[in-house]
Amino acid sequence: MENINTPPPLTFEQVMAMLEKRNEETFAKLEEYRKESERKFQASMEEYRKESLRKSEESERKFQASMEESERRFQESMRESKRQFNKSMGELTRRFGEIIEYMIAPDLCSKFKQYGFNFQQANTRQEIFDGKEVITEIDILLEDGDSTMAVEVKSCPSMYDLHRHIRRMEEIKTYPPRSVRGTRLYGAISGAVVKKDIRDGAFKAGLYVVCQTGENVNIIPPPEDFVAKCWDVTGV
Repeated sequence: MENINTPPPLTFEQVMAMLEKRNEETFAKLEEYRKESERKFQASMEEYRKESLRKSEESERKFQASMEESERRFQESMRESKRQFNKSMGELTRRFGEIIEYMIAPDLCSKFKQYGFNFQQANTRQEIFDGKEVITEIDILLEDGDSTMAVEVKSCPSMYDLHRHIRRMEEIKTYPPRSVRGTRLYGAISGAVVKKDIRDGAFKAGLYVVCQTGENVNIIPPPEDFVAKCWDVTGV
């Protein structure tokens, strides 16, 4: 019978050493797994943070774009409303001015007799051409053959209206319509309310001042040193 050599049995110390070694290997693997899991978790959290930030920035961008578009539409709507309002007010002012012109024009001829004029005719809306286009308009033009008077009519004339009418007188002299040619041209400014500084400015410029109250028309008496300015168009 053949003898079989068997290794000697392990001692307690050897068994404990083997278990300790296996435990160390196991703990090492667990630590490596823990670190890998933590790394993956951190990477996942970082990716989630970046994605959340991206979505937040995208939402903010969309919100900002929406707000800007709303602001643009609001401003556009306001501009259109303002344009329509100005258009309506301009039309209303124009019609109001026409009503005043038709109301006061007939009385002006007789009212100016006390100042030496003998106007026989009052025409409204006399356009002035420079040969190419209409450059201005006379609200009321009084005529007597030898003299004419351009009257600017406003509800409440401003200093701008006064200065514009003075420039208009020069334009009328430069480009006189047929009814003004060969006449001595005078000017006046009229309003339902004519403030003192406007009256003083008009008198200083040699213009008459007309005040209309309801259906009544009155020429405000000029100061004693008033000299009516004449734009001589007799040579045209």
